[in-house]
Amino acid sequence: INEIEQLEQIARVLQDGVSEIDTLQAAQDWQTTCLRNLDRFEGSPFQSELEKAQDRVQQIQSFLTELRVIEQRPVRNLQEVDETVQLLDALQTKTQGWLIGKPLQKLSQAQQRAKRYGQQKSEEAHQWLVRVLTLYSQGEPIHRMVRELDVDQPYLLPNDRILLEQLKQNVKRKQEEDAIMRIE
Repeated sequence: INEIEQLEQIARVLQDGVSEIDTLQAAQDWQTTCLRNLDRFEGSPFQSELEKAQDRVQQIQSFLTELRVIEQRPVRNLQEVDETVQLLDALQTKTQGWLIGKPLQKLSQAQQRAKRYGQQKSEEAHQWLVRVLTLYSQGEPIHRMVRELDVDQPYLLPNDRILLEQLKQNVKRKQEEDAIMRIE
């Protein structure tokens, strides 16, 4: 293998490696390998290609950093889940023209995870509401209903939230009626 063929091989490996970068460590390793070989490419036909690849890796590093920040956001309620999904969608839009391979898969997986989490938590909150509505309709003692309704449900969907408020009003009215009956 002559010097040109060796450079071409290194250049191809580095270029192909760009789409495989899915962690900040992998990006750092790529940069290290590239910098180690950069002076060998000076003046060669591969120099500009490698410089473009290097720019792309820097873009990927910025992308991975931004993705990590978004994924580490707290999601304590449905609004925060929606905000996270919106941030991930915005990141997808921002990187649409150039993000490929493993980094794109990583973004897609993060979007799916965030949406799935929101759906799962909303479904759990809905099941809780159905259970509590059933208890109320079956005549559960009011003091127990008050205790059940004291649990915060930050993942309820808007329609479920309306049902919950109606239930709370009904329980409060029943509590007041019971208090009046005890007085009389």
